[in-house]
Amino acid sequence: MSWTTYKKVAGLTLVELLVSTVISLFLLLGVFQLLLNLGNTTLTTTSLSSYQESGRFATEFMVREIRQSGLLGNLSDIKQISPTIADPIADASVTESFSCDKAWVWQLSAPIYGYDDTLSGVSSILDCMSSNSGSDVLIYRGSDDRVTATADLQDDHDYLYSNFSVGTLFRKNVDTTPTSATGFDFWEVKTKILYIKNDPAGVPSLYQYDSSSSSSEQIIDGVESMQISYGLRSDIGDFVKTYVTAPSFSDAVWDQVSTLQIDLLVRSLSPNSTYQKAGACLDNANTYTLGNYTYTPTDTAPNCYYRRVFTTIVQLRNGE
Repeated sequence: MSWTTYKKVAGLTLVELLVSTVISLFLLLGVFQLLLNLGNTTLTTTSLSSYQESGRFATEFMVREIRQSGLLGNLSDIKQISPTIADPIADASVTESFSCDKAWVWQLSAPIYGYDDTLSGVSSILDCMSSNSGSDVLIYRGSDDRVTATADLQDDHDYLYSNFSVGTLFRKNVDTTPTSATGFDFWEVKTKILYIKNDPAGVPSLYQYDSSSSSSEQIIDGVESMQISYGLRSDIGDFVKTYVTAPSFSDAVWDQVSTLQIDLLVRSLSPNSTYQKAGACLDNANTYTLGNYTYTPTDTAPNCYYRRVFTTIVQLRNGE
């Protein structure tokens, strides 16, 4: 006779099931919080890297561009150019409008010229651009690309035809094009403007107007303000004796400008809703100094932004 032994099978009690469920919920909550923190960290890192990249690109672009101002092709003296170039345009307190025409483009006697943000109606002074308030406007001129063949000259573009002793300015299809001769080169002459305005999406951006295309191009977004300080050469030696803003001196002093200090206020491209406390954006408590200009953000939660000031010094060719 055989005996079969049955073991008692015990299940979970209701209390044990409830305890295990609660523990599981706490574990899931921890995992969710970890993922949430990871997402916020990624968002913050992306915001920080975006404005740092924008700031570096903007300053490098401006330095490279401004260093080309004042170039006169093969020439070293503006007096070698015909027709005779008039004195620089009126000082920064002007109220009349400039049409950005041929005479304005040819104003090579003013390779660097600027308007300060405090100038009322700065956007209406030049017909070819419109800038945001609270930001400076920088105009710079000079020869740009050398054109190797007459056939490559473009209609309505401005050129300097020169050797190492004389030069002639002309606008293709408007003025008589000089006959190409040995020892002479064609150089395209451009006047450009750097300024800040909002793009179609409402993001403040650095723009550049180019006289050769008679149009503006968005260079980099996220630049809220540009402030320019002009370093004036000392009468003794080549060092900079002082930095001033555009309306602080007259036309007669522009040829003493040897360096530019550029201050850019750059913000993150996308808002970060976590950069706030008690419903207020944290950056609103900061004040940013750009030269003699100060800026305090007025962000509205949840559209909160990170910001940083980028500063660089540009040595002009006439100051070397």
